[in-house]
Amino acid sequence: MTADVPPPLAERLLLHRGPKFVIPLGLLIISVGFMLLVLVISSEYASWVILLLDCALAGIGLGLTNTPVTNTATTAVPPKRSGMASGMDMSARMISLSINVALMGLILSSSVSGYVLEALPKAPSDAMLGIISDLISAGNLAITENHGVSVALAQEALAHGIGRVTLYGAMSAMILALASQSSEIAARPLKASGPVQSPADTLSFARGWSQAPHGRH
Repeated sequence: MTADVPPPLAERLLLHRGPKFVIPLGLLIISVGFMLLVLVISSEYASWVILLLDCALAGIGLGLTNTPVTNTATTAVPPKRSGMASGMDMSARMISLSINVALMGLILSSSVSGYVLEALPKAPSDAMLGIISDLISAGNLAITENHGVSVALAQEALAHGIGRVTLYGAMSAMILALASQSSEIAARPLKASGPVQSPADTLSFARGWSQAPHGRH
């Protein structure tokens, strides 16, 4: 829900400060929110209120990032190619989402397996360790008792795995923030070639021509 609040602010910042400021800012806020989540997960004094605030902070960063990325992608090309740019933007989002879901699943599973392997007095077989890891990663903690793993140990292993996944998200957002800050595309002024020239026209065009005229006379 918090991701729906910042886009109007992001549009104004985009006009006044440009994508080189807004996009890294949003990614930095996402990274800070995720790092705070890592601290909450590893803390003994965590509460749902702190967890909610951290998630809200990451959502604000996401809202600040989404709109400028889309606007920059569509206004970096001539108007007749805006559909192509929008499609490439969406394709890049879906591809990166698929890759990161797989990577996060791998990080979670391997982190849980490593934690269980170190905690158990006797190392289980690879097949049994895989079963235990899958059960814990899926949240089926009570069933792990049938395989010699207590619920408390399963909870600790799951928290450890989620902490590693969240740390990966924080580091990824930080790296992307640094990369977007130094990229040549972000350094260009927010201006599309063709009839869209002024900042107001650029923003209207990025919104899908919903408020701008569809032709010039």
